[in-house]
Amino acid sequence: MILIGSTAGLENTNNKQVTFVTSKFSLRGIGNALREHTREYGIGVTCVNPGEIAAGIPYEEGAEKAISLFNGTRIPVQDIVSLVKCVVNLSNVSCVKEIHIPAMLDTNA
Repeated sequence: MILIGSTAGLENTNNKQVTFVTSKFSLRGIGNALREHTREYGIGVTCVNPGEIAAGIPYEEGAEKAISLFNGTRIPVQDIVSLVKCVVNLSNVSCVKEIHIPAMLDTNA
């Protein structure tokens, strides 16, 4: 199971959107609880916490367009898709709890 959180839900971020931060922080807690509940059934729960996403650019136009349009400050959707594919394709003995993936130039994460 993959949950999409946000770097805003991590400790000590510089995000002032109280409801957004609270919901993403809560999602991490839900993921932790679900992981423990489903562990005995071999079901993994991973929370992917991206920073700002380069949304609004069609997937087919590629990561390079997103990178150049946002000057490297937002993560191309293609990167998130690649991460999810990687986690899903791991064996059931691997437990990836969380992945934090801010953009390289994101100073809030």
